[in-house]
Amino acid sequence: MLRKILFIAALLAGFQGMAQQKQAAGTSAKKEDPAAKIDYTQIGAPMPNMILISLDSVNTSEKTKWHKIWHKSDKESSEVISTNLITNETFEDVKANILVMIFNPTCSHCANETDLLERNMELFKKSKLVMVCNPMLRNNLPDFVKQHSIKKYPNIYVGVDSNGFMGKTFQYHLLPQINVYDKNRKLVKIFSGDISLDSLKGYIQ
Repeated sequence: MLRKILFIAALLAGFQGMAQQKQAAGTSAKKEDPAAKIDYTQIGAPMPNMILISLDSVNTSEKTKWHKIWHKSDKESSEVISTNLITNETFEDVKANILVMIFNPTCSHCANETDLLERNMELFKKSKLVMVCNPMLRNNLPDFVKQHSIKKYPNIYVGVDSNGFMGKTFQYHLLPQINVYDKNRKLVKIFSGDISLDSLKGYIQ
């Protein structure tokens, strides 16, 4: 009889332990769900973490780790590509709107939009323009940077997405797409296609 009682007690204890584990797992899942379900294309959404690999044309012999990975056979060229990372921390001290432009370096509409913004960079007193392209197009980026003389403009940052920023924020409509984030890095507006300066003026600070 005692053996039966001990067996039943052990069985009940096992079921209780399983229930507690299931409840704990459910609680953990609930905690993770809100972050997993964030729609970064919705107005008011936070700017997701970005890690952009920046390839800027400069006359220097310096080579960084990323440069060595992507450019292994440029020893004969006097112009090399310096590589840096652009992250959210890059803009910690920027107390103004940030315009993030998702673009394709081979897209004529993107090139025209870049020209338009460069001609009006005097409007960017505090705001920054961050240009993000797909990793598959990284080999097209150095020529794009040179053709548009982007190095002349300290308020423009250009890089290759290496943290899934585009996948979270691109609406898959038209290129270019410009997301406007306020000083708190909340999404306030999305533009896509041929974007006029008049449309953007109210968001540039």
